Amino acid sequence: MAESKNNYVMYGMSGKLGKLLIFRQRGGKTIATAIPNRFNVFTEQQLEIQSKFKEAASWARGILKNAENRKFYSSLATGGQSAFNMAIADWFTDPEIKDIDTKEYTGMVGSVIKIGVVDIIKVQSVKVSITTASSTLLEEGSAVFDANSQQCLYTAVQNNATPVGSHIKATATDKPGNSHSLEKGDRTVLSQMFCF
Repeated sequence: MAESKNNYVMYGMSGKLGKLLIFRQRGGKTIATAIPNRFNVFTEQQLEIQSKFKEAASWARGILKNAENRKFYSSLATGGQSAFNMAIADWFTDPEIKDIDTKEYTGMVGSVIKIGVVDIIKVQSVKVSITTASSTLLEEGSAVFDANSQQCLYTAVQNNATPVGSHIKATATDKPGNSHSLEKGDRTVLSQMFCF
């Protein structure tokens, strides 16, 4: 792939040139590529990747029919990217929970658990569950994004008599439904689960 610069003959050109090149317009630039060979035999891995791209493209077309979603993804596109490109990138990228900070969690109602979450686009929700040392679910609910700290904050709504033995699980989910979970407890278990 090559970009055509300062070429007055090719400026703005698109389409096939002979049996060698295809010219395309991307972000106001003229891009030249070789004509693809459509007679290749694909490997199992290539077919799997093609299948994932078909799923991503189908999801992106569906989500972009909504004007609000199209506006959101268009606002993220830079350079030669489009809302469609950004929606596909979102489909392929899982959110990631970096850490669960329990320094301020005392087991009392109103104490806070901080969750550091990142995603290339936007995390839709972060769910938190707290389990006692005896594996009994104490509480669960949604964390709220705090613009000041750039973290998600979960405020406890139940008293926990034994916070030291508690097990905390946070699950972040993005718009395409990709999710990532991180668990933290006195057993020092850090487990990650990716869902596609």
